[in-house]
Amino acid sequence: MQGSGQVVTEYIHHNIPIQKFTSVDEMVVKVEKLCKKVYVQVVDIFDNAEVVMSKFIQSLLERVLQKFVDEDLGPLMASVNERERYLKRLYDLYVKMMELHGKLGKYEMSLDMAYLAKLMRVVLFHKYLSNYAEMEAQHLTAVTTRTLEVFNVRMGISRKRAAGPGGGGSAGVQGRPDETYVSMEVCTNVLHEAKESIRRASALLMDKELSVLVRELYFIVLDKLCIEHFLTALEIAQSADPKSSPTGLFCLVVGGVNSSMHLIEKLYRDTVVPCISYAPEATKCLERKRETTLKLESKIEAGIERSLTGMVGTIKNFLSSCQKKTDFKPDDMALPALTDACQKVVAYIMECRRVLDMSLDGKNLEVVLLEFGIRIQRVIYDHVQQFVISENGAMNIICDMNEYRKAVKEFSSPFLDELFGSLQALCNIFIVKPENLPQVCSEEPYVSW
Repeated sequence: MQGSGQVVTEYIHHNIPIQKFTSVDEMVVKVEKLCKKVYVQVVDIFDNAEVVMSKFIQSLLERVLQKFVDEDLGPLMASVNERERYLKRLYDLYVKMMELHGKLGKYEMSLDMAYLAKLMRVVLFHKYLSNYAEMEAQHLTAVTTRTLEVFNVRMGISRKRAAGPGGGGSAGVQGRPDETYVSMEVCTNVLHEAKESIRRASALLMDKELSVLVRELYFIVLDKLCIEHFLTALEIAQSADPKSSPTGLFCLVVGGVNSSMHLIEKLYRDTVVPCISYAPEATKCLERKRETTLKLESKIEAGIERSLTGMVGTIKNFLSSCQKKTDFKPDDMALPALTDACQKVVAYIMECRRVLDMSLDGKNLEVVLLEFGIRIQRVIYDHVQQFVISENGAMNIICDMNEYRKAVKEFSSPFLDELFGSLQALCNIFIVKPENLPQVCSEEPYVSW
């Protein structure tokens, strides 16, 4: 039959449920069953079935689903202390309603699926989505700030203002120089929260709105981890007394930063980039990423230079304090042996090598090891020239040079191996009798020098 307006209204009113649902899952199941039942009746009873079903679903949205959403989200939205629960609940409800949209589409004959989804989004979630982006960004800022504050308190990290001219000041960082101050746990927690925020944003927003929010969330990660966490750790390590960590606290911090940066890069590549379709926002992300990386690299470069200077200084101290005048000019005819100074220096070099290997990788490690090796060679060369070397002591210095060369071989640098080989060959001259020196010096490797 052709349903009059009043008949259709009465029919819809009669079939709209007035019961309260205990959960969203229960509501989805019962609403779908109801639509199926009503659909069968409407097709059988009314000639204008499409119009009736459209009005029924519209009424269902406004009187049942919207009521359920408002009762569920309203109190959480009003409470500042329930921000995380609110955002999670908003996401869960939205996803469930979009799933329900797919099921209701089978019974909505006059509207296409895209329009029905837009209708549900507007009717059910418009007031919640209007300030969602702002709330999501505020939440990620708050939770990451809280995570860093807990870590800083536990580690004894504090920021102070140093008085400057005219009452101004610059930020200073203090902390006990016995930890690396880079926490993989902090990094993974922050990245987890960021991924959750982006996951919610991907469901709730679209196009430019999604791009803008994801860019903002990515900026928060860069600011909190790279600037507040990593730079703070690098500043503490750079200001630490080298005596407290003779093998280079700074290098250990760099290792932690590098490991964490790989995870941040993965977030950018796998999570951030796929969500940003709006080109200007993608450009902003790339520029901020490059700018932040340059800040870290600049700080790391200066700190590595200071660390290498400290390491070489420690080697000088070992040599000056442990090397005896009699090492290379013994009073007796003892068998050749490594000197105590050499053994301590080699052990220290190997420990530094281990720390650098943990801290750096790829080309960065190669460059730093090369520079470290060159400086070691220069220190040893200058050191040896201070001693008078007897014929008996010559074998001891040759043993030392051979041990230094073996240690530097671990740097895997042909140039350094050749450099220390030349130093060893130079010391071999000490065992050559004076009358044979012209002949020896006319042969390799000396002739090519």
